[in-house]
Amino acid sequence: MNRVLLLLVLAIAPQTVAQSTRNPLALSERAPTSIEILRPGEPEREPVSDVPMAHLVAGRIATLDRNDSAALARAVAPTSGVEDEPEAWLPLYRVLAQREAEFRGALIGRDAESAWWLRSIPDGQEHARFWRLSDQRMEQLSADWPAYRGGFDPEEVADPIGEVFDIDPPFTPSPIILDDKTLKDRCYKRMRVRSPSTDVDLPDERFAARLPRNYDPRKPAGLIVWVTPQRGWTVPRELHPALDELNFVAIGAPNSENERQIPDRLQLALHAAQIASSRWHIDPRRVYVTGMSGGGKMTSMLWACFPDVFRGGIPIVGLASYKDEPVPGGEGAYYPALFSKPAQREFALLRQHRLAPISGPPDFNYVPMQQCTKGMLEDRLALRFFEDPELAHTMPKPALFLEALRWVDEPYAELRAAEAAAAQAALEAYTSEHADAAPQDDEQREALADVMQAGPWTNAAWAALELLSR
Repeated sequence: MNRVLLLLVLAIAPQTVAQSTRNPLALSERAPTSIEILRPGEPEREPVSDVPMAHLVAGRIATLDRNDSAALARAVAPTSGVEDEPEAWLPLYRVLAQREAEFRGALIGRDAESAWWLRSIPDGQEHARFWRLSDQRMEQLSADWPAYRGGFDPEEVADPIGEVFDIDPPFTPSPIILDDKTLKDRCYKRMRVRSPSTDVDLPDERFAARLPRNYDPRKPAGLIVWVTPQRGWTVPRELHPALDELNFVAIGAPNSENERQIPDRLQLALHAAQIASSRWHIDPRRVYVTGMSGGGKMTSMLWACFPDVFRGGIPIVGLASYKDEPVPGGEGAYYPALFSKPAQREFALLRQHRLAPISGPPDFNYVPMQQCTKGMLEDRLALRFFEDPELAHTMPKPALFLEALRWVDEPYAELRAAEAAAAQAALEAYTSEHADAAPQDDEQREALADVMQAGPWTNAAWAALELLSR
């Protein structure tokens, strides 16, 4: 099967065609020497430059070298595939394996339990099969693959802009699943807590989101994950002005209310972050979490226990800590820790992220929130208490939430401004010599690639990509 025909089959493959029971990535009974990981649903295009931005625009997620290609082939379970599609299986990537002049295609995806599967692409008369993949090996291989699987044309954004809407399944599961071991390692390492592992059935859950009014897939947005204290509460209107002004997508699981088990609420927030990041162009350096009351306590846990996912948080009229904090005048009473102090590596990462608790004297959680803030500040964590003298146990005014979000987002905003300035300077260095002419040699092409590398997805980077595409 030639390469062009194989790519066409990959894009439109039906659900009931087939392949033999040998390793579906084997070529002449040997491992592939290279594998391209492609965005599903569209034909492959040749990148105009060898930088990540150009590759993603062209539909390429990653290119695996000989060692990683062999590792992916070894990730296939050493059994024959099955014809039954796994429950809620969602194809995430197209795979094009190559050895010399021989090619083989496949699809890789995850099921409702976040397990990895490979679906063979037919080259014979049998039915397509599903092959279980090693979760551990796949997590290692895919750790740096971009989550976003959409396009970059603003005219093709089909979701409502500036209003809350329910997301249609299937949902992309989080790579982090809170089984007993993960829950213990992440949240309760130093505590004697008997907490069940997550019992979330992802296909049966509900997720609601809101895109900012200026959402443009050409420029990655930030992401706010909302954790509700009560059933059915989607992204609150008090957040909307800040989301629009600072360009944030928001998402939440409306049925992750206080009455649900803590592991389920954490898992739903992790799923929400992955669902949003796969559907809309999100900068992973700008993923934050917020919630009210019990949702504020979950915000604290997500910020502290998953600093590799959430880079900041805004707990509203509810805050939890990894430390027992004394009750003022309580004669030995204390506010108990809700989770364990993160391990050394995670704690070092946590110190780079900000947390902005919001409360006021009329709120019954005001004093414990102050005590928790004080305790974590003693550990040199970046917290700033935002206070409204009239705020009771309710949502803050939009202006106060905007102020808190702006502070949490400040390190990213400064970093992004520096990237934009560097990209613009690199572009001006090119145009000062060549105006807006297309590059004529490798040196000129490398100069434009440097623009995209310095500030991917900035205006200058898109201008460089356009020049390279001529």
